[in-house]
Amino acid sequence: MKTRKEIMTEAHKIARTLEGDYSARMSMALEIVWTMELLPENMTTSLVNDMIEAADYEARAICKIVAFFSNGFQADIAERFLETERRLSYKQCWCVAYEFKNVA
Repeated sequence: MKTRKEIMTEAHKIARTLEGDYSARMSMALEIVWTMELLPENMTTSLVNDMIEAADYEARAICKIVAFFSNGFQADIAERFLETERRLSYKQCWCVAYEFKNVA
């Protein structure tokens, strides 16, 4: 587990790369860092898929991470989910889950 200082340092690094108001960027960066810190290390793709299908808080956090760190079509899927709050198809869930495992 990282210390709060390490989490804040990492969040500042991420916030510097975003655009817009710094407090909003920092808020998003802290959410990304805390989510990555608190999710289990041995998380399987199927577990991530189940979280995304449930469309709960973890799904939003996972999609934010994929949208931020990915450059492929998975980022587009994640961004669309965050914008519309519509459920993803089973195939889309697997794509985002697999990409999350690669970037996290």
